[in-house]
Amino acid sequence: MTEERVTPMSLSLHHHQQALDDSVVLLDYQTFVGYLGGDTELADELLDVFVSTGDSVLNEIEEAYNTGSEEDLKRLAHGFKGACANIHAPGCRQAALQLEEAVHANNVSATAQSINGLKQAYNEVKHHIASLKA
Repeated sequence: MTEERVTPMSLSLHHHQQALDDSVVLLDYQTFVGYLGGDTELADELLDVFVSTGDSVLNEIEEAYNTGSEEDLKRLAHGFKGACANIHAPGCRQAALQLEEAVHANNVSATAQSINGLKQAYNEVKHHIASLKA
């Protein structure tokens, strides 16, 4: 058996391949901290960045949808999916993936539903992060 080296790309690929039922986990904090070598301060800083930028990214996603900017919507959904994967928030990552797929399929109705789903998933993760710090 060969030892697998963990890189940011392999982490992203790992998250991309997770099953849908993993989405019930809001945030896998222990795994996230483990990938950071146990550095809880860094983990907390990265979670703060995720929360502090998340609302503006979701606003940009809505604006891109409302203005019909498909390329911006694809880019923003993809980037947010990566951000969710980086902090080990599988449900939020799955919601961003669904949005990305709806945009690629040029399905306006599914895109609108996916934006709402992503907002809900993000808010759940955001509240969970806040509860960790309380």
